[in-house]
Amino acid sequence: MKLYIKNNCDFCSQLKIPKDLNIDIINVDENYKGFYPPQLPMLQTDNRINIAGNETIDEILIIISLAKNGKW
Repeated sequence: MKLYIKNNCDFCSQLKIPKDLNIDIINVDENYKGFYPPQLPMLQTDNRINIAGNETIDEILIIISLAKNGKW
């Protein structure tokens, strides 16, 4: 999964990313030349499904973390 964020983004700074997840965090402000999401933050799955909104992303990351640790 990839998480797209940018500097000085209030919604991006509110994300709570579990430390046990392997997520590529891509800051689109730092010399990035690839996919630029229409809304930030944006979580992109390996199947290229894009999920927007910090509250939705937080909830998905919590569920994934719980499932990874056998608590879901």
